[in-house]
Amino acid sequence: MQITIIGTGVIGTSLAMALKAAKVDATIVGTDEKYTEATKAQRRGAFDKVERRLMNATDGADIVVLAMPVSGMKEIMEVIGPGLKEGTVVTDTGATKEVVLSWAQQYLPSNVHFVGGHPLVWPAGSGPEYAMPDLFKDQVYCIVPARWASEEAVRKVMRIVEWIGAKPFHLNADEHDSYAAGVSQLPAVLAAALVKCTSNSPSWVDISKLVEPTFSTFTVMASGTPEVNRDICLTNTAKTIGWIERFIGELLEVREMLQGEQDKAEKSLHDLFDKAQEERLRWMAGKVTREFAPAVSVPTFGEMALELVIPRFLIEKYKRGMKMGEQKEQQK
Repeated sequence: MQITIIGTGVIGTSLAMALKAAKVDATIVGTDEKYTEATKAQRRGAFDKVERRLMNATDGADIVVLAMPVSGMKEIMEVIGPGLKEGTVVTDTGATKEVVLSWAQQYLPSNVHFVGGHPLVWPAGSGPEYAMPDLFKDQVYCIVPARWASEEAVRKVMRIVEWIGAKPFHLNADEHDSYAAGVSQLPAVLAAALVKCTSNSPSWVDISKLVEPTFSTFTVMASGTPEVNRDICLTNTAKTIGWIERFIGELLEVREMLQGEQDKAEKSLHDLFDKAQEERLRWMAGKVTREFAPAVSVPTFGEMALELVIPRFLIEKYKRGMKMGEQKEQQK
């Protein structure tokens, strides 16, 4: 069996190292447009062979892994598609799935199977020098098959996930992108916005001396690769905007609490922090269940169109006002 990994950065090289550590009976081939990166990865013993030419790397491959920024996947699929043998399984490690699956359907032959993947890992850096064979161990690995992918193709990707010690999590592309926008893209945007907000202050030199570990922890995602964070947002725009608007709504509610009467503000703020603490502790303890998980409403097409004119938080505020009005009418 031949496994070809396109992209020898920290994810691609870590994947190769993990497969090596698992003693998988396969020839692992690597390639990268930055050949110096591929050479570094080969020096670490990650690959059996490194190819300069993309088509040579994918020739005869049974499994092809696209371990690169999402923005580069469309062109790669278009180039390698015609040369892949029948039954080849193509997978990826990108953080957005709907757009990647649409490219796979457009550019890969019908006799090639695509099974999307997304390992939830946080490496210390972006180059092959930061790669680790245990990067994926005990981490969630999302598996998002294309509609036309065979069961055997899904099983092959499942085996890779098992070999590297990760935890498979099956979901569809819409679910993946919606959830990821809330817990991955939104935090990255918030971290960048907070750094910008504080560092743009004329007093930043003095403010920076007061920075506590809390600020450092909260803004850690601002240290991520700019190109990667940019591409993730641009390939999952609608869902990222949706979560940003939900967060704006929450902030506006906090502002209303702070502007309210003292007694009411104390209770409202205490309830806010108390419920947030409770939910976070439940999550940290692995006790989140469908019974306790907060519901996230999915907007209708009409609501999505309306949001082009009116932000969602104003719509929700209007709905809350209407509901309160109805309740008062019923009480009369």
